[in-house]
Amino acid sequence: MRITRFIRFCLVGGTVTLTYYALLIGFTTLGLHYVAANSLGWFICVSMNFLLNRRFTFKQRGGARMNELTGFAATYALQYLVGTSVLILFVEVAGLSLTLAFLITLLTTTLLSYASLARFVFRGRSIAD
Repeated sequence: MRITRFIRFCLVGGTVTLTYYALLIGFTTLGLHYVAANSLGWFICVSMNFLLNRRFTFKQRGGARMNELTGFAATYALQYLVGTSVLILFVEVAGLSLTLAFLITLLTTTLLSYASLARFVFRGRSIAD
């Protein structure tokens, strides 16, 4: 794993996560159920995540290839399923607060996402780290 690339990934992830968390709290404050708020925030942040990771983290230039788009979509569909399942488990079964459950979920999905993006999605065309 290239440490500088992983640091960039974490910076992008932090930015997207703060946006995602703000949307989650905002939507639940407006009365949406936390699963619906989670889903809506996730869908909004996925496109932001793709653009930032593609350009900043993995230094991809030019137009996105179809396999990047499909690989990214598959990665984040899996991340969504795992993350939402863990979130529900920790809120409903373990009785944790939404914030604590969100933080634990974040830990479980970060490495999964990075490994998939680095290995399967944005490989081969990046410029030097």
